Amino acid sequence: MLRVLPFRLDIPAPWRKATALAWPAASPLTRPVAVAGLLLLFALVWLGHLQSVALTVPMDNVEQWVWSHSLQWGYHKHPPLPTWGLWLAHQVAGKHALTAAVLGALCALASVGFMYQLLRQMWSPFAAWLAVLATLSITFYSGRLNYYNHNITLMLCVSLTVYCWWQILQSGKTRWWITLGLAAGLGMLSKYQYLLVLLPSAMCLLWLRPWASRQVAAQAFLALGIAALLFLPHGLWLLTRAAGDGPLAYAMHTAKPTLPGAHAMVLAMQHSGIWLLDLVLNRCLPALLVLLVVKGLLHRSSPTAEAAETRAPPGKATPEKFLLLWGLLPPLTITALGVGLGMDLQMQWGTAFALWLVPAAMVLLKLHRAQPTRWLPWATLGIFVLVQALLLAESWSTSAAGCCTNNKWRNFDSPGLARELDAAARDQMGGQFNVLAGPVNVVGAIAMALPDQPRVLIDARPDISPWINADELFGSGVVQLLPPGTTLPGASPLPSGWSWRIFTPDDL
Repeated sequence: MLRVLPFRLDIPAPWRKATALAWPAASPLTRPVAVAGLLLLFALVWLGHLQSVALTVPMDNVEQWVWSHSLQWGYHKHPPLPTWGLWLAHQVAGKHALTAAVLGALCALASVGFMYQLLRQMWSPFAAWLAVLATLSITFYSGRLNYYNHNITLMLCVSLTVYCWWQILQSGKTRWWITLGLAAGLGMLSKYQYLLVLLPSAMCLLWLRPWASRQVAAQAFLALGIAALLFLPHGLWLLTRAAGDGPLAYAMHTAKPTLPGAHAMVLAMQHSGIWLLDLVLNRCLPALLVLLVVKGLLHRSSPTAEAAETRAPPGKATPEKFLLLWGLLPPLTITALGVGLGMDLQMQWGTAFALWLVPAAMVLLKLHRAQPTRWLPWATLGIFVLVQALLLAESWSTSAAGCCTNNKWRNFDSPGLARELDAAARDQMGGQFNVLAGPVNVVGAIAMALPDQPRVLIDARPDISPWINADELFGSGVVQLLPPGTTLPGASPLPSGWSWRIFTPDDL
């Protein structure tokens, strides 16, 4: 029996039961403040773990640290936005190794936050919360949470793009077109792989029918103009590098076809299939396991506890169509590029798009329509905690402190090598290391570990190290590090097998 104002309305018992199933009280776990707390706790646990088990910070963090010594319109391998972000963070928080790790975590979790807000608008608090738990189980965002690179900033720009497109489809307000233009410009300044949003963006534009609306056409051109204006300085800089080293040359070299011969197509299909399987059944496998277990629990609890599916006229956007578009099209496009062009697909290329596979999987599993019982959020949280515990245990076991230590970069003892160099060479350098030359990753990690944090001459090349003036190479405190097995005149060995020598401009 329900009481409403001064009168009462009698509802038969079966209808009362159905109403309770269809609209259960929202769990406190699914509220925005609880989700924010979960993200914060997740960051603290994983960053604390990764910082404690790694001897050396991630290779990409080293690279960005080296580049952040100078603000440029572009760098020899990538566009400038990630480096600009780290430079700014260094001005605020100091030039510490932890700064890049925290910045990378903030970008990743902000991307998840955009997804959560979007799914909360589209579906229900529980569905949005479930998507967050599954996404945090993707190994790109757990075991690599301390990574800061172009893929992480691209991920944030892609998530903002997806969020803006849905707001545009729902409201058509100009402010969302402006934000979309900003996201597109910043995305291209992060990584040229942002172009993978073109196909799903084109579909969103078709839903809006710009040829039938002058306002939509004008707004689309406004967004395009903002993006072009943001990219213009870097684009002009690229023209100065067209004939030499630069981000475009590096991108073409990285993705160049490496599968020649009569069976090139078969090899390309095999290589691309492995890439897709690695993304779905390796990187995203923990997320899929979370979703499948929850699907099983829902089926056992109540087969009728589902809300009505969103419907729209043919050719119009629904949340389900929209999320399938953004979840499936980018990874399938990457796979198609591998098959059609024989491109050498890099495993990390899925980083920026993997989180949108989660809502797409929820649509396919019909989890987006689920209305859970009161106990299911707690059971789901338990599943998530178990998955995270297993991931943490695997991460620890392969670390330098674990039982199955491997040759991963994080187990390279750069602090130990820095101490060897410091003890052997500081006195001959006049008490100060100013510049280190040599293999950029190793030298950069050693430079980060030294007290004076010298700048790095990348591969002994001033042309791609604009933070070092040529005149500085004539001064003191310039050291070259040589890998084991390398012999050059004047080299002095270190206990680890590496060697060092005083570097001069005559060595260029």
